[in-house]
Amino acid sequence: MTQTIIKDDLFFHSSHGVCRVSGIQNPRAAQGCSYILSPLARDRGKARFVIDREAFEASGFNRLTSPAEGQAVLEYFRTGKSTFKKDTEIWRRAQLIRKESLSRTLGADGRKRQEIERAIKGLVKELACVLETPIEEISKKIKDSLSRKAVMNVVVLNAFLRNEKEESS
Repeated sequence: MTQTIIKDDLFFHSSHGVCRVSGIQNPRAAQGCSYILSPLARDRGKARFVIDREAFEASGFNRLTSPAEGQAVLEYFRTGKSTFKKDTEIWRRAQLIRKESLSRTLGADGRKRQEIERAIKGLVKELACVLETPIEEISKKIKDSLSRKAVMNVVVLNAFLRNEKEESS
């Protein structure tokens, strides 16, 4: 992680949602510090995650994208173009989803299918959060944009449908 992490920074995790850095353990320790993240969702109770600085990048927590960048991601699904830099996790997810949705190969292996499902779940949840829009509406916007370009790959379409079903139950 190249940017400094401070107390009250917001991060997103596709399973845990939006989390706030509620504390930093041993900030001056020579061997490194740990970050304490607490989910903002009220149904998470007193859950918290303690992550060593060295393991933070691999933890699945990423800085929460801005609403403007969230809108740019939706525009990317419509047009395939964006003015934002694309080296963040949300852009990696968007690029994977768009590329695979337009792919002509129908049979993705199990790992690829799982990667697509995780990308869709994480991207849709994060966009719903930052754009303050229901998950179903974000999912529909993306699917509509992708299906206008070509017939959407059935693996990607099924991943969207499973995600929507999971979120509604």
